[in-house]
Amino acid sequence: MTMRHSARQILLFYAGCAIAAVLLALGEFQGVRRSFIMSGAGYTDGPAMGTGGYIDNLKFGAVAVVLLFIFLEYAVLRLKGGPRVAYDWKDSAASFGIYLFNGLLAPLTLIYQFGLLKLVEPYALLEINDGLIPFLATFVLAEGAYYWYHRLSHEIPLLWAIHHTHHSARTLNLSIAFRLHTLGRIVSPLAYVPMVLVGFKPEYLLVALALSLVFQFFIHTQAIGTMGPLERIGFNTPSIHRVHHGSNPWCIDRNYGGTLIVWDVIFGTFQREIGPITFGVTTGHYSYNPVKIMLGPLRDWWRGDFARERDYARHREAKSQ
Repeated sequence: MTMRHSARQILLFYAGCAIAAVLLALGEFQGVRRSFIMSGAGYTDGPAMGTGGYIDNLKFGAVAVVLLFIFLEYAVLRLKGGPRVAYDWKDSAASFGIYLFNGLLAPLTLIYQFGLLKLVEPYALLEINDGLIPFLATFVLAEGAYYWYHRLSHEIPLLWAIHHTHHSARTLNLSIAFRLHTLGRIVSPLAYVPMVLVGFKPEYLLVALALSLVFQFFIHTQAIGTMGPLERIGFNTPSIHRVHHGSNPWCIDRNYGGTLIVWDVIFGTFQREIGPITFGVTTGHYSYNPVKIMLGPLRDWWRGDFARERDYARHREAKSQ
């Protein structure tokens, strides 16, 4: 898949967003400006939405609750006699170090994310009313924007140097959900700017993203097998996301979706779990040091000594022949 082909697909996706915005703007989806979505989320006018408390609590909750789910996952794996390598506690400690660092910067990054989208909102071509249907449309299309940002994070070397942090663990468990590079929180809102410019509300977009991140926390696990019914109606599942974190040849560049897998199906990147998976990156273990995990790939990229997964796998295969 060439970058030119990806660019055409991205333009097609955002053109679809514009068409959806037109249909929503012309429709009679009227609602109270302070809709149930906003009031239920505790939203208030102004930049308070992006000051950290609401979205960060919605994403991960209190640390104690997160730890409870992690130990519950560990207990389930032990009872099931599941994968012995499901937890590498050094990797998990590194993930928590990254999580705590991101937590310190959360107020600033959230203000930036909300501020960026609100900054471009006055230039929106259309105005879409509040309501359930506009919110659901925003959620589905925001999943598409997330899909493309996530996919480009694997296809573009600089973005992969940032996203590498999330994939650098050799295990997959709930603690890995925290292993996110701070720069990703700076770059990712750019994927939603075109949606705001055609009329989608920043508030709805941020709520949709927060809900998706909550969902994604629970799919980073080996404790749950296949969930066929959910997959059949278009939802991401632990089985599907395990493929995304695999370094097997059949896993690379697959299953980019957050909550939904419909965009993977549409753009041809969907792959079911068909066998044992080796987690991590094709370049092998990187480090247990949180600082090196976050900065090392960027240094390597700057030196020109950093390749995306697919290219490295092909180079390794060619050398072995």
